[in-house]
Amino acid sequence: MAHLFTAFTGAFQSSEPMIHKMSQSLTQVTKTILKKIVDDQTLNKYGLTEEILNHTAPRYNLLNEDVKEELKKFDAQERSEFTLNAVRHIKEACRHIMKKSGLNNRIIKAANCLMPGERKKSRSINRVATLANELSFLKVPVTSLQNEWSLLAEEEDLKEQEGERIENYWQRVFDIMKSSGEPKYPNTIIIVKAVLAISHGSAEVERGFSASARYLTDEKASMCERTLNAAMLVKSGLKNCSPSTIPITKRLMDLVRNASHAYKEELRKENERKLDEERKKKAAVEEEVTAKIIKFKVACEMDAIKMDELKLDELRKNQASKRKIEEKLLQEACKKIKKATDLSDLAVVSALIEGANENIKIANKESKKLEAVEKNINEKKQILLSQFIEKKK
Repeated sequence: MAHLFTAFTGAFQSSEPMIHKMSQSLTQVTKTILKKIVDDQTLNKYGLTEEILNHTAPRYNLLNEDVKEELKKFDAQERSEFTLNAVRHIKEACRHIMKKSGLNNRIIKAANCLMPGERKKSRSINRVATLANELSFLKVPVTSLQNEWSLLAEEEDLKEQEGERIENYWQRVFDIMKSSGEPKYPNTIIIVKAVLAISHGSAEVERGFSASARYLTDEKASMCERTLNAAMLVKSGLKNCSPSTIPITKRLMDLVRNASHAYKEELRKENERKLDEERKKKAAVEEEVTAKIIKFKVACEMDAIKMDELKLDELRKNQASKRKIEEKLLQEACKKIKKATDLSDLAVVSALIEGANENIKIANKESKKLEAVEKNINEKKQILLSQFIEKKK
């Protein structure tokens, strides 16, 4: 049964966008396989759904003549068992295609409208609307798209050319302009580009890897990504366009003559860009180190201010304690004066007053010290605040 897939798999090895042909090709190959185990009436009734797999039976074309000839060597029971196994195999193959392929995918089914012969058919306008709805992230207005599609169907000069690649056909559509110089079908352009960009398989990607490997040999291991991409683009261009079809213009000749100079200029700019990046990285590192040093200094200053504030609190407590002693001594002296009866009592009062005066002198000195500490703290805070404001500027 493998030969049934040969044409399908061979066609989809192409580098040309094939998404618009996938639904039709999948449908055709699935129907071809199913017709080996279901009749046309059953196929028309149930279509390509899993329900059809419940109505299968061996048909005349299930086995080719070579297989039938070989089966004559076996008895009837073995031939019957072989036939049933062949039916089961085909059923599972069809079930796998229905589940794993894009047979029922809405985008793949609707992409059929991009075929050149489809644009004039009435069903294509609904299919292009389906594409816009399924690719909603493109934000293409469906009504505007359908209006454009109706106009596109009336383009009489736009005819399919034999052997023309699908992207070249649509490029001719993209090149149709309004009198203002703007594209005539802007929404169609968005949808068509998005759909044709959908990969129909991994063959082209794998070929790209193989081509890159052949170009990037051990002798060219130091080649940069940009050079490799440029080489692959040139190769792809030569593959898709015959050199004989490329017009030799003055601009092309100038580009060839200046290629070496342009390459050297590009290298110079690249080196400048790298040096600029290195300078920026160095400046960023220096700025980070400076910021850490400033942060450390600020932390040290804050710790010093906290220590000074603790010292200030201690001085205030001592001053308050001494004030209480002064008040107590003066109160005692007042009481003694009132009760004094002889000179000895007056001597005690005098001693109490002297002690209070001494404490007052000490308290005054400590007040000055306290004021100096408080002033120092305020100055440090002001410096820190000024540095913070300057940094913000």
